[in-house]
Amino acid sequence: MAPLKRVNQSKPKTERIQNKGGGNLKRKNEGPLLGDDDDFGDYISTDAVDENTASVGGVHLEDEDAFELGTGDYKAEQKAAARTQGQAKHSKKQKVSQKRSAGDTDEDTPALAVGDALATKKKKKKVKRQPAAEFEAQRAVAADIAGRHAAEQAAWLRDSWRACTGASNLETEVISEAAVVALPEEGSFEDWLKLAAGSSAAQLAGEGLPPGSPAAILVSSAAMGAVGLIKLLPGLNKVCRIAKLFAKHFKVAEQQKLLQGTVVGMASGTPNRLCKLADMDALKLDHLQLLVLDVHLDAKQRTILDILETRRDFWDFVSKHVVAGMAAGRTKVLLVDGEKLKC
Repeated sequence: MAPLKRVNQSKPKTERIQNKGGGNLKRKNEGPLLGDDDDFGDYISTDAVDENTASVGGVHLEDEDAFELGTGDYKAEQKAAARTQGQAKHSKKQKVSQKRSAGDTDEDTPALAVGDALATKKKKKKVKRQPAAEFEAQRAVAADIAGRHAAEQAAWLRDSWRACTGASNLETEVISEAAVVALPEEGSFEDWLKLAAGSSAAQLAGEGLPPGSPAAILVSSAAMGAVGLIKLLPGLNKVCRIAKLFAKHFKVAEQQKLLQGTVVGMASGTPNRLCKLADMDALKLDHLQLLVLDVHLDAKQRTILDILETRRDFWDFVSKHVVAGMAAGRTKVLLVDGEKLKC
């Protein structure tokens, strides 16, 4: 192969390339190149060609096209190159069509070159939609799951855990009816928590707890929900400030420092941040008695366990950090509807 020549940047916008087949190939210069040491400019091959052919841009041209190029017509050069490429594409498509008619399978049919139409179109997988009646039934259960019997709440939680992570029935048995606390119909949110904590209700105010080890954790799908739950507990929040463990306006390092040096009886946050702090061992769950889950429906009629991201983060948090307390009988689960709670 003949050596490569560098395009002279100081030349005008068009330049001529010698062609042994006769005439000149006229090329349009695309403008000045950047002056970088690694930028070696555009190169044009000066390979010898026979008298009746020429090669432009890697495309082999017939004698008629070469004759047009020899006249120095740049538009003719583009037209000839495009015509030759179109003939190549058409030839490939014809071959594919012949193989299809011969009974070849999609696996035997080669894919066309980049830029060409695909030889075969992949069939889109049909998404299996949930029947409307089944979907409405599930929404009806989720709408009032916080007010249902403990056995129904436990079954609902187990189903969500299995659907999200593929956990086995044996793994999810830890969420039994005994691990769920059903709340009474009347009373304030604060009264319910004290009732559920029983003889250890004083720990909700931080009594006898080490730093960063709350007795109750409130879990919401978003920061606004977490703040809303704190506002429903004015008495407990006054005695011992409830830790805000969510991402909005708070950095992980700040929350880590808070938990390492402060006694918190309760914490309110979102699944992702709670799991992250527990992974860092800043949030300790050795004294966790109550895991309160806000299951209110959002504007799209979804609970925290219907939203893909929050569901995955919640069950990641539970499986890694809360299950041990449930298995020991120390940690209980409460389902509440944050929009229906009373102060």
